Amino acid sequence: MVILVIMYAPLTAVILQSFACSNTVPGDFVMDHSQDVFLYDQSQTCDDFIFQTVHFISTIYLALAVIVGPGLLIFQTLRLRKWDLLNKNMALHGYAYESYTRRFCFWEAVPMLRKLIYIAVTDIFPFTPLIQISVHLGLTAVYIILVVVGRPYRKCTWKSTRNIRVIEIHNGFEVLANLSISLLQVGALLQVLGMMPPYLDIGTVGVIAVVLLVWLILFGLVALESPMDENEVYPVPETTNHSKKKVKFMFWRRNKVGEGLTDIELKERCQALNF
Repeated sequence: MVILVIMYAPLTAVILQSFACSNTVPGDFVMDHSQDVFLYDQSQTCDDFIFQTVHFISTIYLALAVIVGPGLLIFQTLRLRKWDLLNKNMALHGYAYESYTRRFCFWEAVPMLRKLIYIAVTDIFPFTPLIQISVHLGLTAVYIILVVVGRPYRKCTWKSTRNIRVIEIHNGFEVLANLSISLLQVGALLQVLGMMPPYLDIGTVGVIAVVLLVWLILFGLVALESPMDENEVYPVPETTNHSKKKVKFMFWRRNKVGEGLTDIELKERCQALNF
């Protein structure tokens, strides 16, 4: 599962780009390097046996892993949550949701769908650079807002800051990493608009280097993190169905001829008759 998530975006992009050899991509979008970075070599042919074999396997991968995979992941995790089986199935399916809260147990599929939209905009039908960057930047902004508001990752803090809700390692680093990605996308947008300020590319590389340094520091401070309660990771919400059934049961025994009787009154009358 980890390998599938890591290789999801690069494999999908490579497979879709391989179909360009059969003129799948319109010729108008085979641009020169001075205008667009997405280049396709349409001089290649897909009639060879090796290309046909690769495309057959690639089509199976696209149908199962790329398109159906995220949907099945969302369905499976939501099904486990509905029937309160997240804790029970932790050893079998925990790899898909153990890093997230009960409310966002399906979150593993969200970045996968986000990457799929990125690739669709740039490779399935490559739009103009302005549309590409606008869609990418908009999705990144929406993703950051969802992480800040929803906090999908399970609470993970250092021992010295375990009572401070704001300081959460997973959610905080996710926001920081996506902010660096958004800065990279803003630079591309400014370049398309002809408003690229000097040395912005150097600043972007510096920010990305800082993010990588923070990641290494967090990796080294794993021993100082507060241990999570693994016995009851996903508490089952309390329900009041049993109490409602008991109240309903009190009115089952009724005197159909006269007044209504409670269980206590019925027992008292039965004891009075047993003399």
